Amino acid sequence: MISATVTETRVITEEFPAPTKSWETIRDAKREEQTSRIPIPWRLEAAQYPSEGTVDVRPIAATSGILSERELEITGEGYDATALAAEIAKGTYTAVETVTAFCKRAAICQQLCSALT
Repeated sequence: MISATVTETRVITEEFPAPTKSWETIRDAKREEQTSRIPIPWRLEAAQYPSEGTVDVRPIAATSGILSERELEITGEGYDATALAAEIAKGTYTAVETVTAFCKRAAICQQLCSALT
């Protein structure tokens, strides 16, 4: 049997310097950085954000104009991963357009829900 006894507890605070910026300033800078990483054509306009209390934001991908009809088809509910891979193998879609479509949809999701950060 192993036993241990704690005889002393010390908190060392001098290793942590006082912050030079407020957490709000740091937060705002990080949000700006995150937004800057989304290509401008993939960004939602202010009017496209849902009103407060909106529960289901999925339709915004279709109404935003960011995804083409083809990209909506690729990322929609018509394919599971296996069926979509088969369509890529047949040449219906290219790997690049498929990845781009999903990246656009992810960018929309990030803007609405912060799902990627």
